[in-house]
Amino acid sequence: MKKLLLLFIFFCSCTDSNLNHITPLGAHSLVFHDQGFIIDVRADSKYLEVPDKAYVISERDIVNNNPRWIKIYSENKNKRLILCCGEKEEFSTLLPYINKNQLKVFYLTDLEDWKEKGLHVDAPRKLAEE
Repeated sequence: MKKLLLLFIFFCSCTDSNLNHITPLGAHSLVFHDQGFIIDVRADSKYLEVPDKAYVISERDIVNNNPRWIKIYSENKNKRLILCCGEKEEFSTLLPYINKNQLKVFYLTDLEDWKEKGLHVDAPRKLAEE
């Protein structure tokens, strides 16, 4: 649920009081604090200007320091395709709040499933080099 919650917060406006833990870091980044997790979102300006470029999102478990990398593909300025790992049931409580005109959600169970569908997943080292 936290994975989609991150995406939901970043791309949708919502008045839910549970989303008050957002801390802006800059024009294209934020940190969301929730029960021991720091979620760091960054989008380079080139990704905002070029529709076929992707936003790269990382979610890091502070305790285990275990990063998971997620790509958000911008179809145009008003609609984005969200790719997130996890079972659909995990996100069912948030689905009613998602504006279907702004978001599409595509569920993948793990990174191997991404590769089988021909999706590229950035490694932390590659991201650091950029």
